[in-house]
Amino acid sequence: MVAYATAKAAISGMTRVLARELGAPNIRVNALLPGAVVTERQRARGRSRKTSSRYLDAQCLEFRLSVDDVAQVALFMASDGARAITDRASSSTRGSRRRATPPEARPTLPHAVAVSTTLH
Repeated sequence: MVAYATAKAAISGMTRVLARELGAPNIRVNALLPGAVVTERQRARGRSRKTSSRYLDAQCLEFRLSVDDVAQVALFMASDGARAITDRASSSTRGSRRRATPPEARPTLPHAVAVSTTLH
């Protein structure tokens, strides 16, 4: 686990430094640091309900991250819609709750909140 955490920290640091060094010619530098992604290999090995439940309980958004979810973030970051985004190490982990709150103790809120932004 030490090597894994160190590697992710190194990627974040490298992203920050390269974004500063390459920003003048308008080169954007970002990194994707996905959390646990459901892959065909995991499906083939079979994941217990207990393990899946543990992952979901530790997340703010309760769904398993797929390869397509990560690809959508990558496509957005490469698009003109993200032209003002640099120096980001995007963690597509659905949020993290260090101490899982039981579902019955969570507040009931609307499923989504709309945020509108215009870039000039």
